[in-house]
Amino acid sequence: MPERLDDLRSQFAAIDHQIGTTTALTTTDRIFQILRQAIADLVLKPRETLSEKELAVVLGVSKTPVREALIRLAMEGLVLTLPRSSTFVAPIDPDDLFEAMIIRDALETTAVRLAARRIDHQGKFHLRENMQLQRDAGAGGDVAAFHRADDELHRLFVKHSGLRRLMTMLDTVRLTLNRVRHLATPVPGRIALLTEQHQRIVDAVVNNDDDGAVMTMRAHLDALTPFVEALLRDRPELFATSTRSAAHTRPEAALPQLSWAPARGSVLFSAAERMATKTSG
Repeated sequence: MPERLDDLRSQFAAIDHQIGTTTALTTTDRIFQILRQAIADLVLKPRETLSEKELAVVLGVSKTPVREALIRLAMEGLVLTLPRSSTFVAPIDPDDLFEAMIIRDALETTAVRLAARRIDHQGKFHLRENMQLQRDAGAGGDVAAFHRADDELHRLFVKHSGLRRLMTMLDTVRLTLNRVRHLATPVPGRIALLTEQHQRIVDAVVNNDDDGAVMTMRAHLDALTPFVEALLRDRPELFATSTRSAAHTRPEAALPQLSWAPARGSVLFSAAERMATKTSG
């Protein structure tokens, strides 16, 4: 346990550094952001028990802001508390994950289409600069640096789309997806593959090819699907057992705009069935 606390202290400090001091945050706000990012990054893993006392020691604060932050995380569905029992990180809900994939497809393809139409010379420079950061991170085997550059690239697409509120919507969706995305990145060759996919999107955007930007972004998003399905099958301890509505006979109805659909019989297919039932009902 002492080793685990030391590890958390180091990783929480790194997250705190990333958050920075650009905005004035209360202690509770800062603790909330640190723990929220730690859950998204799988520093705090699904079903891991959360002790207010231990977290307060690690973060160097009293238990009060920790307790308040945990309440806010529970409101977001990231933390669960059992009455007269323990507080722990919520497992990943397959239905929430599937819905997030659908929403992200719609939002990010819209973002790159508009970015390709609106981006200026400075924006193009920033995209190329970001790609160099990704290549450097990949060459150095720095997964954390790659994640930061990856996140920033998607933020740049949104910034240059001109849609001011889109990033707020995407942040909520990406929080759900990041918990599985961080499991995918360490797979051998994954960073090189993602960098290649990102380069294709960037090439389309800087060439003002809006259709090409949409096509390459969708291919990029689609590529996560087989890994997610394998993860749902092979790592069930990370996921919740869905309690939503019964299956529908045509789950494809939940996927009107996507270029992919989950394999029949997979957990994602079952989630699509439930979504189709809700849509048709």
